[in-house]
Amino acid sequence: MYLRIFSIPNIFKSSSLSLYLPRCPSSWPTFPEETRYHLTLNLLDRLSELAREESLGDQLETCVSALGSLLMSLGSDRDESDPDDMSIEDEKQNTFSFKQCFEKLTTTLSNLPNKKLHQMFDVFLKKTGSTTAIHPGLFHLATLYKIVLLNEKNNVTLNQLTFSTGLIPIIWQKMENLPKEDSLESLAKIGDEKKQPDLATVLWMFCTFYSHLLKLIDDQEFFENGVFTIEQIMRMILILKKVGYRLCCNSINQKTSSSSLEKALQSLLATLYDRNSRRPFMPSEMWQEGEHDLDLKDLEENPLMMRLLTEFPFVISFQTRVKIFRKFVKKDQHANSRSRGRSLITIRRNYVFEDSFDGLSRLSTNELKSTIRVEFINQQGLQEAGVDGGGVFKEFLTTLAKVAFDSQYGLFKQTDQRLLYPNPASRVVHGEYHLNYFNFLGKVLGKALYESIHVDVPFANFFLAKLLQKGNTVDVNNLVYLDPILHKNLMKLKHYRGNVEEDFGLTFSITENEFGEGTQRELIRGGKDLAVTNDNRIKYIYSAAYYFLHQQISEQSEAFLTGFYEIIDRQWLHMFNQDELQLLIAGDPGSIDINDLRANTVYGPGYDDNHLTIVLFWDVLSKLSAQDQRVFLKFVTSSSRPPLLGFANLYPKFCILQSVDLDHLPTSSTCMNLLKIAPYSDRKTLEDKLLYAIHSGAGFELS
Repeated sequence: MYLRIFSIPNIFKSSSLSLYLPRCPSSWPTFPEETRYHLTLNLLDRLSELAREESLGDQLETCVSALGSLLMSLGSDRDESDPDDMSIEDEKQNTFSFKQCFEKLTTTLSNLPNKKLHQMFDVFLKKTGSTTAIHPGLFHLATLYKIVLLNEKNNVTLNQLTFSTGLIPIIWQKMENLPKEDSLESLAKIGDEKKQPDLATVLWMFCTFYSHLLKLIDDQEFFENGVFTIEQIMRMILILKKVGYRLCCNSINQKTSSSSLEKALQSLLATLYDRNSRRPFMPSEMWQEGEHDLDLKDLEENPLMMRLLTEFPFVISFQTRVKIFRKFVKKDQHANSRSRGRSLITIRRNYVFEDSFDGLSRLSTNELKSTIRVEFINQQGLQEAGVDGGGVFKEFLTTLAKVAFDSQYGLFKQTDQRLLYPNPASRVVHGEYHLNYFNFLGKVLGKALYESIHVDVPFANFFLAKLLQKGNTVDVNNLVYLDPILHKNLMKLKHYRGNVEEDFGLTFSITENEFGEGTQRELIRGGKDLAVTNDNRIKYIYSAAYYFLHQQISEQSEAFLTGFYEIIDRQWLHMFNQDELQLLIAGDPGSIDINDLRANTVYGPGYDDNHLTIVLFWDVLSKLSAQDQRVFLKFVTSSSRPPLLGFANLYPKFCILQSVDLDHLPTSSTCMNLLKIAPYSDRKTLEDKLLYAIHSGAGFELS
């Protein structure tokens, strides 16, 4: 009977379509594969016809449910019973191929008008509520779109669903109001999506839509006119992080890889966490989940910890993740200890970059990870006094960073907020060796991180994303850092209600001014001949953002990354986002905790915490301006920023020694984090001499 109906097209137009289809989806595998492929193609034709009708009746539910279960059964034949695995890339050769069904499914769904698409979802959403579970029709419709979206390359369908249907808040509202036994709280408790496949599929769809939407919503829209209030978003985060954590635990227990739902949850939560880092709306402790269950010992032997650090790092406090990073580095240092030697490089003060490039470029990776001693030659050609116990190397790195990352040097440019990113025209400034310089600077930054040396280099958010290997994920909001006017104009284009093609006259190309001449660059192949319309403007916005944030600095970034990851294992940084990586690089920009410094200070003979001079010293230091406190810290440690985890982690500990001559200024030995100060008994004298010393700029030769 089922073979005969393929020759009777009117059957698929009949109101009795359901009479010709098996009521139990589990019976599909009993039908020949060729029959099911043929039936799928015919049902897709019928779905297109139904979508054109004025009202959507019961046939829609029958058609969608049949298509969903049919495609799942075909996937089961291919050992792919989950849409996660139904990829067209490993297609088996069949007479009626799965690839053919997929292509027709994509065409059918992408050609649905936005209004009809919303109506189609609405039919099933109305049947899902506080007294009913996810309606089977909604589950099967979500399954169809999941198959398409997991295989789609150009995001056409995703853009349509995300930006044109208004489905996101409706889907979330329905999931929030499900009965207790079918709720998100139940999924968070059980942690097994196979026991709630309908909810898991709809949740995947929601996370995919919303995370995609967030990449095109600026802060003003997010905080003031977004699809959710901040209170709703906070409730959302609290439940979704529990779901993600429990799914992660369950997959580890079952020794399975991450599912598409885990990945979608990770993407959405990471996007929200990044925005919270940029402009806080939720306390950091509210992001944490299950940290009390974690053991920092033998990290590599703890699969839950390693999976969390990769997929859901934000559920672990930043301070804990910094400790874990330090553990990874120390283990690597220990592993290389047998081959660690000591290298000596000589740096002329007038040629810091040139001598550094020559001296460090000849060192192997192991030598770069080992101890490097530095001797400075001053402007008079004389070797500066002192033995490098680590402090001189710290000053060397901070001095080199100040020179090399200065926008005047031509390798990096500054945004309006004075944030740094590679200069797209670096070849013009430095010639054919410019990429060698970027590779070298990548090693320099890697060495600084490896040795826990802070360098005051504020990178642009989109370049930090490249360091974290997030460079192919376009967040249009990062254009705010590069070009606020361009970002504003793109947002205007996004919200424009008129005819985009006629009123803007744009194509998928941009014109750049190079040496006084305009050069046209295509954003996509054939872009100069493709007009920007109301339908494709989202793709244009993403294409423009990708070009400016990634493509125009791709070769410089790649060279920098190659050098950087020669020192730092890229896996170590997966647990951080861009703002957190900036803290690792430059330290905490907040105020210096003088009480913490005092609590972690040791004293030489003749001094203790109650000595009059010491009491006066701490009183003076605590009342200095924030800027002078940073100058003081740089004077004694060579870094103006405190250790990220507090002064208990400063090595060696800050030490105050007593000098003899009351006429002498305080002096420092940064290699030992040491301050030498005479036993002044007058507060003003102590303050005047301390301020003069720290602002003298004499460096290590004062010691």
